[in-house]
Amino acid sequence: MKKRYLSLAVFSVIASCSNNNEPEPEPEIIGTWKHEKSTAYSSSLNETSTYVPTGCTTQDTYEFRQYDLITINHMITNTGCVPKASRITKYIYDPKTKKIMFNEEGTEQNAVVSVLNRINMVLEYHSDIDKDGIMDVSKSYLVRIK
Repeated sequence: MKKRYLSLAVFSVIASCSNNNEPEPEPEIIGTWKHEKSTAYSSSLNETSTYVPTGCTTQDTYEFRQYDLITINHMITNTGCVPKASRITKYIYDPKTKKIMFNEEGTEQNAVVSVLNRINMVLEYHSDIDKDGIMDVSKSYLVRIK
């Protein structure tokens, strides 16, 4: 009888340890996000500027669905902040390379998802913002709301 309990105990330990080695599932970009802030580094000025949404723009949302992104912007009226426009943008995301390509009205823009967890996402763009021939870096910091 003791051997049976000992075998059961050893099996229980082995089984409980094997579950701890499984990697957590990769977080998804699918969901609704709010814009927390943006930063842009200008190589010609050698400085980083920061933009933080204020007023009605704090209510803007970005809903990443399977193949498209719905952006809803807000504006102030006599009754308060109301949605003013929505825009649908197609995108392709590769979770292995962390690259995302947005395609809006024939214009493509590439980004890298430099941080992605269940709460935060950072989109990093490389472009010549200040037109000095050197690639600059801008980042959009998003927070998941659902």
